[in-house]
Amino acid sequence: MAFSHRIVTALSAAALMMPAPHMAAWAAEPATGFSSATSTFQFLGRIGREAKRARERERRKKEEEQRKTDMTAAEKCRAARRDNNAARGLLGDVSRAAGLSELDDIINNDFSDILADEIACQLDAEEQAAAAEASRQATEKEEVGASASWESPTRQGVSGSSTVTAVNSRPSGGKCMTVTDIAIIEGEETRVEKRMCRNEGEKSYVLAA
Repeated sequence: MAFSHRIVTALSAAALMMPAPHMAAWAAEPATGFSSATSTFQFLGRIGREAKRARERERRKKEEEQRKTDMTAAEKCRAARRDNNAARGLLGDVSRAAGLSELDDIINNDFSDILADEIACQLDAEEQAAAAEASRQATEKEEVGASASWESPTRQGVSGSSTVTAVNSRPSGGKCMTVTDIAIIEGEETRVEKRMCRNEGEKSYVLAA
């Protein structure tokens, strides 16, 4: 009796885990299919495998949903920076002509004229400022090999650098250079090559369109 009771209990628990299609198939099977202990344990094994596969499907589903959420956040960051670039283009000349440096600072507060999206969107505001300053220091030297590094003031294990790898003069005046930015976040490295230019008479280098 004790053995039979354990079988009934196991069957009940297994039935609760069984997907609806498999439950229907089981119910349609002749009763004689479970007349032996061997058939019973084979059935339980099958249910265990189905439950394991169901858990694996659920895990993969959650991972995919999380991946989509992360992608959406990155896309929102890039969209916001594109909007900032548009605003800077419309208002930058006006603010400089009027001497409104405060307005210029507000327009450029996400450093979208210096940092590439791939790196900026992984950093908080203070880290962006540190990375942008390193990029400025490297470009100010205007020579191949010039480099500057930075460390996060808010998180451990976050740092990076900017290194000039090429410098070219423009026929119309001014210069352009190729800069390699690196960001290391918790052991994961992101490397971006960007082109920065300045027009004749200007001091600062900005990302080329």
